[in-house]
Amino acid sequence: MTHLLRTCAALTAALLCAPLASVASDQGDRAMAEFIEARTNRSDRGLNTSVLANGGVALDLQGRYQNLMLGRVAPDGAAEFSCVASIAEANQFFGRDLKSGAATAALVVSKRSEKASASAALHGM
Repeated sequence: MTHLLRTCAALTAALLCAPLASVASDQGDRAMAEFIEARTNRSDRGLNTSVLANGGVALDLQGRYQNLMLGRVAPDGAAEFSCVASIAEANQFFGRDLKSGAATAALVVSKRSEKASASAALHGM
């Protein structure tokens, strides 16, 4: 779990440092697309189960079935974040196809409301 948090933090930091207008055919965008696709993969093909000593069953997800927190810098300079569950959602968040560079409709991130801020504060966020 710690490794995952460090990986997500590094990815988010890299995204925040990259300008929104960067060319999507850059090697970094393609690598990010592969990273996102691998971790948000929802296929159960090739997953293995094992029976535990207590009779329970464990399923090795092989790094799949994750949601990822992504970040970007908005035109006004504010940091924006979104949790995505697929490469399609990531493409929408960035407003471009991370593999091809083709423009897509960008996701509009709503600003945090006072109610959401209060709720987040209660949970140490």
